[in-house]
Amino acid sequence: MGTPPLPETFLFEDDGPSYGRRFLQNISADEEELRSFMARRDAEANSAGPYPSPPNVGGLAGDPGFLRGSGPMRKPSHSQLKQQFEGAELPEDLLEAVALGGQTDFQMSAAKICKYFVQGFCSRADRCNFSHVLPRPMMGPYFANQGIGYQGLNMANPMAYNLISQMSMLAPYPYGPGLGYNPAFGYSQKAGLTAQKQKRPSISDEGRFATIVLEDVAGQIYPLCKDQHGCRFLQKQIESQDPTKIQTIFNEIYGHFIELMTDPFGNYLCQKFLEFCNDEQRTMLIEAVAPELVTISLNMHGTRAAQKLIEHLSTKQQIRVLVRALSSSVVVLIKDLNGNHVIQKCLHRLPPEHNQFVYDAVTTFVVEVATHRHGCCVLQRCIDHASPRQQAQLVDEIIYHALTLVQDPFGNYVVQYVLDLPDVRFCNATIQRFLGNIANLSTQKFSSNVIEKCIRVAQIDTRRALVNEILNKNQLNKLLGDCYGNYVVQTALDFADPMQRKQLVECIRPLLPAIRNTPYGKRLNSKLHREFTHDLDMLYYPGFPSLAGLNPGLNPALNPLYM
Repeated sequence: MGTPPLPETFLFEDDGPSYGRRFLQNISADEEELRSFMARRDAEANSAGPYPSPPNVGGLAGDPGFLRGSGPMRKPSHSQLKQQFEGAELPEDLLEAVALGGQTDFQMSAAKICKYFVQGFCSRADRCNFSHVLPRPMMGPYFANQGIGYQGLNMANPMAYNLISQMSMLAPYPYGPGLGYNPAFGYSQKAGLTAQKQKRPSISDEGRFATIVLEDVAGQIYPLCKDQHGCRFLQKQIESQDPTKIQTIFNEIYGHFIELMTDPFGNYLCQKFLEFCNDEQRTMLIEAVAPELVTISLNMHGTRAAQKLIEHLSTKQQIRVLVRALSSSVVVLIKDLNGNHVIQKCLHRLPPEHNQFVYDAVTTFVVEVATHRHGCCVLQRCIDHASPRQQAQLVDEIIYHALTLVQDPFGNYVVQYVLDLPDVRFCNATIQRFLGNIANLSTQKFSSNVIEKCIRVAQIDTRRALVNEILNKNQLNKLLGDCYGNYVVQTALDFADPMQRKQLVECIRPLLPAIRNTPYGKRLNSKLHREFTHDLDMLYYPGFPSLAGLNPGLNPALNPLYM
């Protein structure tokens, strides 16, 4: 019978002004026919005549990105197809289906199919108003009547199989390899796979629950808890506060409560249930999850459910179960990104006699906790929520380790928090731990901030002891030349009593020429100059501050700082 002419129904990906250089080869074409077709294609690209177009399979030919070129888009007529496939002995209804664009079985419902999903991706996903289904391109009367699949057609009529295979490559095919359209890839195998992997509509879409009641999903409540819309439906049932509904949900989730507490959707149901259930149900749930409560608290979803559980504890028995479950892992929880919130919830909700287990653990490992990123914050909350006895227990331990904590990037904040407490005993006791090391601590990045705070908040006698250590000439020279220590000296000048300030200025004056040109030396020099000018204003013109311009302090020849 001879080989029929190569059909001019190729799909091109545009690389230039005419047909692109990449194309899909018909499976029946050999290399020689392919070269011949390329020559015809290039000749037509340079002529004014219309270009051959692929059939409008699945409505894709109307897409501007389907085939690019300067020629018009058109579908092959029935007579053209018969001429093109002359001798192939194809059935009339098959040729008619091809001429119609391969849409005979779904053209009536095509308007309801999401075109973006067919092209490879729909950003609206489940919220789309159109169906996310992939139509089979060639399920027209030929296949419907004959019941012939690809394999049967291939055996019966190879030429028809080649035609159908070629056409099936022009649209996403859900049951096998095919091409699809994706803006990132154009028409390609990868785009087709992307379309195939698109999420299908879930049986638990939000609209499904608009007309059903809880009895309709009896026996299926557990899987619904892990579905976004199903979880919301169940939460609304719980909010109705109907004891029968709550008991029905409890019966089906009780055995899965641990798993649901760490589920991205299930944890919300657990929180809602713990809020509305009765004391008996809540006690049973707490006893059930107690062995895994630490693991749940460390989970990014479970920590929320665990906090809600603590928030709604209603009996002493429930509190005792909780304390037993957490007491052995307090430090582990405190140092965890999620777990530390569970401990803070215990401090906030439990009375002092029941949260003592937290203070016992923190006091034992105060350095480990205070020098941790999350631990230093929890330690400050411990001080806030403590009873007087618990506060004294914890602060005494912090003061004992103050010299170590003050040099730590996180521990220094805990020490500063203790210095700000209204109890003067804690402040003075903390500062006493630093005496003898003031110069050394003043030259460190973190501890220098604490020494400045000590000078600000200290009592008069304690402040004198701090400034006396700075007045040492050798130590002062070291501090003035240090990028951190010079701020401690400036703070001392601001808060020292008049006598010590005068001594400090006298010690600084001979050292100024050596540091005058450094950035911090300039600031210190400017500060001393302003203070000296103010003192002279008050001395020479006490009632006329506007005459400060006549002040001898503005004259370097009369200013003792420069003598």
